[in-house]
Amino acid sequence: MKTENIFWGIGLIALAVVLILNAIGVPAPLSEVAGGITLLQVVLGSFLIFFTFARVFRGKLAEIFFSLSLLFMLFERNIAVLMGREDPNLINNWLLLGCVCLISIGTSLLLPKKKDKNTVIIEHGDPQSKKGGNSTRYIDCANFDKSYVENNLGSTTVHFANTDAYRGGGILHIENDLGAVTVYVPSAWRVDVQIDNSLGVVEVPKPQSTDGPLLVIMGENNLGKTSILLT
Repeated sequence: MKTENIFWGIGLIALAVVLILNAIGVPAPLSEVAGGITLLQVVLGSFLIFFTFARVFRGKLAEIFFSLSLLFMLFERNIAVLMGREDPNLINNWLLLGCVCLISIGTSLLLPKKKDKNTVIIEHGDPQSKKGGNSTRYIDCANFDKSYVENNLGSTTVHFANTDAYRGGGILHIENDLGAVTVYVPSAWRVDVQIDNSLGVVEVPKPQSTDGPLLVIMGENNLGKTSILLT
C-alpha cells in the first residue's frame, strides 16, 4: 500500500471526526488567532497544503493554483483580519477561480509535455478547444510495448489501432489530474487495471475475456475520472 493512500485513508477518517467535533463546538488550537480558526479549517487546510506540495514534488506546477485558491478562500476571513480589512470578502470567488483557470492553462502550455513514440495525437476542434486540453489518441498495436497518457485539466480519449496485431503484454500508463480520461479496449482483451485513485472516480469493466491478450493499465487518477470501456 502506498504512503499516499495511507495518508488519504487516515485523512478522510480524521475529517469525519473533525466534522463531528466542529458541529458540537470544540475549538481548534488556533481558535484565538486572526479572528478564530476552526478545527475544520485546520484539517481542510492541511489537506490542501499536502496536495499542493505533492504536486510540486512531482513537477505538476500547473495544478497547484486551484488548491492555493481554495486555501485562500478557506482562510479569506482570517487574512482580512490580519490585513486590518473590515470587509472579509477580499475578492469575488468566481473571479478568483476564473483567474486561476487561466493561470493553470497558461502554465500548462508553457511547461514541456512528455511524449510517447507509440502514441499518435489527433486534436479535434479549433485552436481554442486545443488549449482546453481535449484530445484523441490512437495507439498502434503493431508496435505497442508501453505508452504514456497524461491528462491535466482536460479530456482525453484513447483508442487502439491495428488490434489484430496485438499479442499481449502491453502497458498503458495513465496520469489523470483534474480531468477525464476514457480508454476504449477491445472486448476480446483481458484488462488488468492498477490505477491509484485519489478523490476521483475509476470505472473498470466487469465482463472480460479469460483467454485474450493481456493489457495492463496502470497509473494515477487524482480528482478526476478515468473510464475503461470495452468495445
